[in-house]
Amino acid sequence: RSIARFLPISLSPIRRHSPPWSRQHLLLRPAPEPLFAPVVVEPTPLSANNPRIASLRRLSGRRKARLDAGRFVIEGPVPIGELLAAGAELDELYVDLDQWSSVDDRSPLREVVRDAHEAGVSVWGLTSSVFASVSDTNSPQGALASAVRSVSTIPELVAADGPVLVLVDLSD
Repeated sequence: RSIARFLPISLSPIRRHSPPWSRQHLLLRPAPEPLFAPVVVEPTPLSANNPRIASLRRLSGRRKARLDAGRFVIEGPVPIGELLAAGAELDELYVDLDQWSSVDDRSPLREVVRDAHEAGVSVWGLTSSVFASVSDTNSPQGALASAVRSVSTIPELVAADGPVLVLVDLSD
């Protein structure tokens, strides 16, 4: 008895292909162009003895150093991206090179580096050990930035459009 009538597909040993004339349209069509050309940005590596790292270590570790310099440190690609979107002035962006090499092109880390580069911010790469030494958190997120601290007077705040958030006795 044949089992072919019980199977939905014939088990023919002959492999069937489309005739050559039906595939001709594939040969004549040009390759599709990408919708956008990705911006390739690579962080510039810094050595552990670079003065920029000593300055970043001072800023992230000491409140007095931040107040004297008029700058502050932001950690994490999402908060840095939000600051860039709000138009804040970032001085420099530091990226953990190990995390940089392990993420895909659509990750928040890659996006914030592209955005910072487009805004004219210097992007520097640090090894994981150096990045951990300048980071203030136990598990660094792969991106640190330093930004200028803006101070506004009360008349400037009153004249501004939109809501104003006032924080009192905020700890560092």
